[in-house]
Amino acid sequence: MFDPLVDKTDIGKTMLNLAQHPFNAQLSIFLDIVAVMGVIWLGVLFYTLLQKNNKTWAMTGLGFYVLEAVMLLVGKTFSYALIRTSDLYLITSEISLLSTGQVLLQVEKFISSMAMIPFGVGAFLFYYLLVKSKALPTWISIWGLVSMFLVLFGIPLIAYGVK
Repeated sequence: MFDPLVDKTDIGKTMLNLAQHPFNAQLSIFLDIVAVMGVIWLGVLFYTLLQKNNKTWAMTGLGFYVLEAVMLLVGKTFSYALIRTSDLYLITSEISLLSTGQVLLQVEKFISSMAMIPFGVGAFLFYYLLVKSKALPTWISIWGLVSMFLVLFGIPLIAYGVK
């Protein structure tokens, strides 16, 4: 819901869209926070299932999921700050707010991308433990392991502009 309000080529349009549609922007942030709670819930679920195989690795995986959640929440504070900055821009049309808005938007995107690193490490640990526990068919767990390598290497490259 936040992305349709973002114009990739014009931060001014983005800020006006956010200021004119605050409900959509704030609802998007709220739903992202709900999704973050789901990340923590999933980590706890995996920990509960897999602690009997290797408690240390299961706890480490949970820790990485919690770190991911915290990073995503920090990113959402920048989204909220962008909404407030956009409100000021709508009222005052102060040009310097465009730079502030651009920085807030880029920081939020960067943090969200970097949050995929702890997710990838935690998911790798959990998928490895799933292979060992045989709680799922082995091919599903191996598929997860392979996909985590793509996440761990692809997302940071994209975040740094490598295409």
